[in-house]
Amino acid sequence: SSPPANPISTSWPNSLRIISLSQNEISDICVEWPDLLLHLLLAHNKITTLVGVRWPSALVTLDLRKNEISCIKCCVWPRGLKWLHLGGNHITSLDEVDWPPELGTLSLGSNNITSVEHAHLPESVWRLGLSGNRIQSVIKLICTLPKLSELHYDANQLPPKEQAEVLK
Repeated sequence: SSPPANPISTSWPNSLRIISLSQNEISDICVEWPDLLLHLLLAHNKITTLVGVRWPSALVTLDLRKNEISCIKCCVWPRGLKWLHLGGNHITSLDEVDWPPELGTLSLGSNNITSVEHAHLPESVWRLGLSGNRIQSVIKLICTLPKLSELHYDANQLPPKEQAEVLK
C-alpha cells in the first residue's frame, strides 16, 4: 500500500476562510493556500521551517504552536496578521524579525528565548506571551509597546535586579 497523502498537498477551494490542520504530523507547509483564508491552525505538527512559505494575504490568525520551528527571522509574515501563536517551539531569537505591522497578540511562551534586548515588535502589540523562556530582562522591550495591556512573563529566570524593576 502507498503512504498516506500529505493532507495539505491538496488544491484548496478559494471559498475556505478557516482551515484547521492541527495534530496531523505535517512538516511541509509550502503549498498554495486559498487567497482569502483568514484563519490557519497548524498547531501540534512537525513543522521545522517557515522559509519559503507564501501565506495568504488575507490571513489574520495563525496558530503554529507546538511545532519544531527554531528560526523565524527569514519568515515573510502576512501584513494584516493580528494574532500569532508560536509557543512551544524551539525559537531562540527575536532579532531581525520583520513582524506584521498590525499584530495585536503575539504568543512566544515555552521556547528557548534568552533575550529580547534587540527585538523590535510592532507598537500594535497589546497581548504578549513570553512565559516559560529564559529571558532575564523585558523592561526595555515592554516600554516600546504603548498598547500593551497584557503581559505573560511567568517562569523565566529573573535576576534580583530585574525583579526589583518589574515590581516597582
